[in-house]
Amino acid sequence: MPPTRTRPPHPAQLLVASPNHGAGLELLQLAERRGYTVRRAHSGAQALEQSRAAPPDLLVLEASLPDMDVFAASRALRDDPHVGPATPLLVISLTRPSSPQHHAALRAGVWEFLYHPFNAEEITAKLDSYVLLKLDSDRARRDSSVAASFHATTVYAPGGTFSSRYDPSGSATEKYRCANTRMNALMCEWMSQNTRTMPGRSNRTAFECPTA
Repeated sequence: MPPTRTRPPHPAQLLVASPNHGAGLELLQLAERRGYTVRRAHSGAQALEQSRAAPPDLLVLEASLPDMDVFAASRALRDDPHVGPATPLLVISLTRPSSPQHHAALRAGVWEFLYHPFNAEEITAKLDSYVLLKLDSDRARRDSSVAASFHATTVYAPGGTFSSRYDPSGSATEKYRCANTRMNALMCEWMSQNTRTMPGRSNRTAFECPTA
């Protein structure tokens, strides 16, 4: 069994939107000591601009932004395709939110509140955990995209193996491989005369038939 990861495998990109030199700056310093690559925005608009220029692995907003409500900033970031729903978005707060505020945060796409003053060990562990979730989500999305790009089947046919591979455009490659040259020729002739239609795909098929 592979070891459990507790830290990101490479320097993660952290973007903090903080208009003052208090809690936001403290978080930046903690993250830098942890090995993060950190950037700072001074407003919600700057956070949007920087996220579009270089999408971060993790976003943290201070509850008091000078140009917009923090939940409006969160919604705007969530709606931006450079951030989207998979990027962890946290909010620094000096007080615990009320129940309506907590519900508003969830609707705006906030994952969690970070309460100041910070416990350094707890905060860095949370940052690491959220970045690992982001990286795992990105990896799963890439793997899913690759898997969806092709549909392949392989079955055993008399004397050899028959395989079909379809890409999203509807093109197909069908192969029959057999040590018997005569069997190869017969199967390729049969395939060329009996092109099958796959549901949802066009009827374009290219045959690759080895002769030896």
